[in-house]
Amino acid sequence: FELWSSVIRFDVKTAVETVLVHEVSEEGRGVEISPDGKWVAHPFVPKVPSPYQEPYYVAVSPLQENATPTVISGEDLTVADFKWAADNQNLYFLLHSFGDGKLVRIPRTGGDVTPVVEGPFMVQSFSLSPDGKTLAYTVSSPGHPSDLFVMDLAGGQTRQLTSFNQGWEERHAL
Repeated sequence: FELWSSVIRFDVKTAVETVLVHEVSEEGRGVEISPDGKWVAHPFVPKVPSPYQEPYYVAVSPLQENATPTVISGEDLTVADFKWAADNQNLYFLLHSFGDGKLVRIPRTGGDVTPVVEGPFMVQSFSLSPDGKTLAYTVSSPGHPSDLFVMDLAGGQTRQLTSFNQGWEERHAL
């Protein structure tokens, strides 16, 4: 028994379903439409006997019927989350591996991965401003519970917005 999800567009006015990409993954994870509405980024897991043994990739397809997906995340990248950049040319990926999590940028067409946020911690979640100039993200580590940061993407300046656990950390050395 195999269950593979497809990316489908449903027109609520006409009730017409259009399959955009066939059989992209074993589960229905989210898809992201590019800001210009021309591309769809979606999960992709190779069809193998046990897809749960394979990494979770991201593919990009043109937003058209029966499109062919292009996998843009590399074999060594297991993607936890992804979002489009405002420029329609890049995606931001949240990667988790061996207890660390980092945020990277990769071109829509694939290619070199550019680190955006990385360190000896876990980036847990992120959000991009609509104009694409600011990144908000949360990080934690075993010795430091979650806090919220913002980054100016043009200049790379980072600012910590919260210190939720500062008093606790001072009382409990980890």
